[in-house]
Order: sequence, then C-alpha cells, then structure tokens
Amino acid sequence: MKNAEKRCDEADSLVHQMLVEARSAHPSFRAELQGKAESYQSHVNHISSRLKALTYGERNELLGGAAGVVSTPDPFYNKMQENINTMRSTSASLNRAQEISAETSKLTNYGISRYMYIEP
Repeated sequence: MKNAEKRCDEADSLVHQMLVEARSAHPSFRAELQGKAESYQSHVNHISSRLKALTYGERNELLGGAAGVVSTPDPFYNKMQENINTMRSTSASLNRAQEISAETSKLTNYGISRYMYIEP
C-alpha cells in the first residue's frame, strides 16, 4: 500500500512539473499542453482519492491477501504505472519542445541581426 501511495506522490510531482513546463512553453501549443497536464492531474487526483478511501479489507483484497503480498498483477497498479510512463514521456516531449523553441528563437534572432544594417 505504501508503494501505491509513493507512486501516487511521484505521479503528482511529475504532473506538477509538466504543468510548470507547459506554462513556459511556446504560446502556439501552450494551451494544448496545459490541457493534457490538467487532465493527467485530474486522473492522478482521482486515483489518489480512491486509494485513500479504501478500507482495510479492500486494501487487503487489493494487495492479494495476507501480509500485503501481491499474488497476481494488480490492474489498478498496472494502470497507474502506465499513466506514470505516459507522464514521463509527455514530460520528455515538453522538454524537447522547449529546446526546439529556444533554438528556433536563437536562429531567428541571429538571422534577423545578420541582415540588418545599422548606419553609424
């Protein structure tokens, strides 16, 4: 159970990072990135609240019985793991987009200054 709570915290942290990165993204795709990150945040919040709402019996059942040993793969855990991987991938895409945007900005500024003639 602690592992699931830890994963929820990790997912929440990743989504928060995605939101920060989305806010600083290029305006042409900022809204789309923020929308996706907010959707992920909503999903993580839903999973986290469901996890907190589980009773001891439900937790025991979820973890596969006695002593918290998981005997079969848990679909809840698997889905959360998929979402974490999706968020990591999206975060990496955001980082690449920011790098491309910064590089494009530098090239544009260089290109403009190269062709400008300023009289002394």
